[in-house]
Amino acid sequence: MNSIRRPRRRPRVDSVNFRVFEWVLLRESVLRLLWPSYEEWGGQRQARQWLAKKARNQVLAIGADFLSRYPERRYHL
Repeated sequence: MNSIRRPRRRPRVDSVNFRVFEWVLLRESVLRLLWPSYEEWGGQRQARQWLAKKARNQVLAIGADFLSRYPERRYHL
């Protein structure tokens, strides 16, 4: 049994924490929506830190607002 008192014997290697994965994926997708090319924003840490401090609903609102103003940035299959 894995608990706070008795942690895992080996760290996870093949599994993914989907809560953390969703957090990262959401913020990275909004970053690419705001700045599609790496040269435009230069990988600035300030942009990632700014989004990291926002709540999930705020990040979703930023992305939705941007897409409503610039629908050509939407990815179509």
